[in-house]
Amino acid sequence: MSLKDMRERNKAIIFGIIVMVGVLGLALLGSFIIGQPVERSEIEGVGIRLSGDSWTVDCSMERTTNNTVYRLLEECAETNGFEIEGTVWEPYDAIFVDSINGLENGQGRFWQYYVNEKYGEISSDRKGLSDGDQVEWRWEDPQI
Repeated sequence: MSLKDMRERNKAIIFGIIVMVGVLGLALLGSFIIGQPVERSEIEGVGIRLSGDSWTVDCSMERTTNNTVYRLLEECAETNGFEIEGTVWEPYDAIFVDSINGLENGQGRFWQYYVNEKYGEISSDRKGLSDGDQVEWRWEDPQI
């Protein structure tokens, strides 16, 4: 094998390693963003606030089995008579919220949630809640 052939082979091996590390990194990132399914359990004293363009809606639940951010949003919508729309991302088995109370994502602003004032970093239907948690959905510029 010539020196040139060995260099080309080494370049191909290094490129393959870089691609494999990248794919593994994306897989790990995807599982972090999406999170794990949350079993239903009863929680107490949770609240949710929705802050739209020029309106807010507050809901509080003394007791609920809707123990994810998304399920709590659904309960608030049912209780207060407004609609939510979402897209199911099949490959990730996760829900992306597109619209709350008629206010759709767009114009550089998107629906984002916070739990106890901390930005939500996983899918809202995968973010579990505990007793006393406070959830807020804000229509705002994306957090990066």
